[in-house]
Amino acid sequence: MRILVTRPKPEGEVLCELIRSQGNEAIYFPTIEIAPLNSTQPIEKYDFIIFVSPRAVFFALDKIAQPLPKIIAVGQGTAALLPGAICPKEWSSEGLLALPELQEVQDKKILIVKGEGGRELLADTLTKRGATVREWAVYKRVLPNLKGEGLLKEHKIDIIVCTSTDGIKNLIDLLGPKDKVDLLNVTLLVVSERLKNYAKDQGFKHVMMANNATHESILAALKGKYMTEEPKQQKEQKPTRTSYWHAFGTFLSIVGLVTLIGIVYITTMQFNSRYGALTQRMAQVESDSKEMNDKVMQATKSLQPEQVQANVEETYTRLMALSDQLGQLPLATIATEQKPAVPEPPTKQVWWKKGLWESWLVLQKIVVVRHNENNTLPLMIPSEREFLYQNLQAQLDTAIWGLLHHKPVIYRTSLAQLNNWIKKYFDQEAPTTKAVLTSLTELQAINVG
Repeated sequence: MRILVTRPKPEGEVLCELIRSQGNEAIYFPTIEIAPLNSTQPIEKYDFIIFVSPRAVFFALDKIAQPLPKIIAVGQGTAALLPGAICPKEWSSEGLLALPELQEVQDKKILIVKGEGGRELLADTLTKRGATVREWAVYKRVLPNLKGEGLLKEHKIDIIVCTSTDGIKNLIDLLGPKDKVDLLNVTLLVVSERLKNYAKDQGFKHVMMANNATHESILAALKGKYMTEEPKQQKEQKPTRTSYWHAFGTFLSIVGLVTLIGIVYITTMQFNSRYGALTQRMAQVESDSKEMNDKVMQATKSLQPEQVQANVEETYTRLMALSDQLGQLPLATIATEQKPAVPEPPTKQVWWKKGLWESWLVLQKIVVVRHNENNTLPLMIPSEREFLYQNLQAQLDTAIWGLLHHKPVIYRTSLAQLNNWIKKYFDQEAPTTKAVLTSLTELQAINVG
C-alpha cells in the first residue's frame, strides 16, 4: 500500500516512519509549513486561557505572566504540556463549547492562543455568552514551495492522509488543475467529521475518517481499511465411532475430568506459593527504578558541556512526536517451552488400546499440563506492563517540562531514564524501538540550559 502523508514536520515524518515499520510505502509531501508570528504579547489578567494546539503552547507559554489562570487545552498532546489543564472529550471547538466550565462565562475574560486564521466559532460563541474574548495568534500556516504535478501517477498513491482544512486546500493547489480529477478519485483519510464534510464539498469521492488526529488512530484506520483477513481454518472432521467405543471414550473422559480437578488443586497450591514471589518481583522493579534514578542523576551531573545548543521549537516538536511512538513499542519476549510430542497412534487395533487412544485425544482438548524445570518468572506480568507504559509517558512529559523551563538536569535525567527502560524491557530489533532509541540519543546531546 502506498500512502501520501501531508502532515507538517516533524509529526508527518514520524508518521511516515510508523507506516513504513508496518510494511507499507510512505511518501512524504507536507502541504503546510509552520512559521512563528511576532504578535503583541497580552498583559491583561484572564479568567481562562485556551490553547488550541501544542504549537500554541510552545510559542506562547513563556510570554504569559505567571501564575496562570484556569487553562483549557484542545487535545491530548496539548494537555500533556499543561499540568492540570481541562481537556474536552471531543477535540474541537464544539467539544470546548460543551465544557461545563464555559457555560456560564458572563463578564469573564478569556484569551484564545491559536494560529493565524482558522475557525471563529469558539470566539463568537463565547462572546455571545457574555465573555470578553481576545484571540492571540502566535504562529501561521504557510504554503510550502513544493511541486506536486504528476506526484499521484509517479508513486501510484492508494490513500492520502490529511489532518486539517488548510492541508486539503493546499494539496489541491500544489497538485494543480491537471491532476485534480485523479486526486479526487484517490481515497482520503481525515481526522474529524468536519474535515470529512469539507473534503466531500471539495469533490473527493472516497473519504474515510480516523477517530482523532493521533498517530495511533490514523494507523488503526489504515489497518482497518486495508488489513486482509486470514483464511478461516478448515474444521477438523471427527472420525466416525461406533456407539460402543463412544461410550467407552466418554467413560474415560469422566476419569480424565476427575484427574483434572486434582491437577487444578495442585496447581492452585503452587500458584499460592509463587504469588509471594510475583509480589516480591514487583517490589524489586520499583526498587530498581529508584536505584536507576540515583545512578542516572549522578551520571548526568558528570556530563561534559560539549553539547548542541537547543533549538527549542525543533526539540519540542521532536519530543511530542515521541509520545505517539512510545505506545507502539513492542515488549521483549522470552523463549517459550516447546509442546511435548504427541505419541503415535497404536498400530494394532486392539480394543483397549484404541479406547485409550481416543481418551487421550479427548483429554488433550480439555487440559494441557507442562512441566518446566526453570524457576525463572515471566519477563513482565500484565499489571507491570501498564505501569511501565505509564512511566515512559511520565518521563517524556518531565523531559518536555525541563525543555520549556530550561532545566537541563531534569531534561537529560528523564531522557536517560527513558533510554534505560526501553533497552531493558523492549524488543531491540523492532524498527520502532530502533527509531526511538536513535531519537533519544540525539535529543540527549542537546543543551537546554
